[in-house]
Amino acid sequence: MRGALGGSGTGGSGTGGRRWRAGSSLAAAVLLAVGVWVLAPRPASGWGQTGHRVVGELAERHLSPPARRAVRELLDGHSLARASTWPDEIRAFPRWSCTSPYHYVTIPPGESYPGQGLPEGDAIDALTFFVDLLREPATPREQRQTALRFVVHLLGDLHQPLHTGLGCDRGGNDISADYFGETRKLHSVWDSGMVDSEKLSFTEFVEFLDLASPQRIRELQASSPLDWAEEAQALLPQVYTCYVKGDRCPCFCGDGCRDGTSVFGGCRAAECEWIAAGPVVLGYQYQAHNLPVVHDQLLKGGIRLAGLLEWVFTNRQAPAAWEELASAMRELAESDRAAMASCVATGTH
Repeated sequence: MRGALGGSGTGGSGTGGRRWRAGSSLAAAVLLAVGVWVLAPRPASGWGQTGHRVVGELAERHLSPPARRAVRELLDGHSLARASTWPDEIRAFPRWSCTSPYHYVTIPPGESYPGQGLPEGDAIDALTFFVDLLREPATPREQRQTALRFVVHLLGDLHQPLHTGLGCDRGGNDISADYFGETRKLHSVWDSGMVDSEKLSFTEFVEFLDLASPQRIRELQASSPLDWAEEAQALLPQVYTCYVKGDRCPCFCGDGCRDGTSVFGGCRAAECEWIAAGPVVLGYQYQAHNLPVVHDQLLKGGIRLAGLLEWVFTNRQAPAAWEELASAMRELAESDRAAMASCVATGTH
């Protein structure tokens, strides 16, 4: 993603905006017609447990032996798959409630990143913060363990399209869907519904997905979280398309956002049968269109996590795209990072 950096809270959330400092070379270069701001905290994970474990297991299989040993040593012998779900599991504890804003970013059309931002951080801000914490030799071991678990988890979150979704519907959490006879939120269909429909363990899922060519691996690992967020945002029109009226009217699940008209175009909500009929019906057509997307996003997450952890744990130079982003975030988000450092220190003591 080649765009401006930062974040703005939905509905006026957050105080204290972020602004580029004069003379920032990256600031002068980036103003993209998409943007990112933090979603209000909500009780959903980027993927369900299986999805996050798939990302972690894929990554571990693509690490070099030295990087794998270093990861396992830091995690006291545990796997990345096990570490991947920890940031969701701890959110019920009050001392970790400060981490809720780390899991989400919203990318509405026509905005730029950063906007206002939340002082607690967002997923891109938090990911770069935790990587910096992980790379810093003076970071206490327990905090490095926390940082690694969040890196694994947040990188997965950024590949779930509804974690770059519409703030007005809380990333699909306000949309009820009839998913093969079961009432679920649209967000939940993407978190776990389609993943679980495969009836695979996370290790079986990895065997199913792990077919990327060396060239594609190199291409995926050369990108930055801004690229990942833009890719996920570009998937939203497909995510929000519901197949109704015999496929004559591909309406959008997110029609509550702009006076009944989807921000992505399409027909008005009043024209859709499901508005009067109740929950959106997501069946075989929806699954056929979107399950391949789920597969590809999980694969991308695992391959990219492996690339990131490889240079972190073998003390290699980070890719240029990462260094550019991280440098800008350090400059922009000083107050956010102070809040995140306090959050991690509080949680680990």
